[in-house]
Amino acid sequence: MVVAAYARCKKPPVFDGPVFITFAWHEPNRRRDADNVAFAKKFILDALVGLGVLPDDSRKYVTGFADEFHVDRQRPRIVVTIERTPACSTSSS
Repeated sequence: MVVAAYARCKKPPVFDGPVFITFAWHEPNRRRDADNVAFAKKFILDALVGLGVLPDDSRKYVTGFADEFHVDRQRPRIVVTIERTPACSTSSS
């Protein structure tokens, strides 16, 4: 898998608690619909779990994510930013 191979080279940190992930999609043009582009996050998250960067991609560990869409004809890419977040409170009233 290309995602796992690239992430292995970058040696990302390991996150053991909840995180928020931002995906910045830099496409060469605007031809693909945003939902078709962002669909790839599933494969990225699975690769991060497989590498041990995240323990799981459930809501316990991934509290949310955001997508940004950009056009870069010269250097299409995906930039994944992982930020630690406080644990979610599950108390009820």
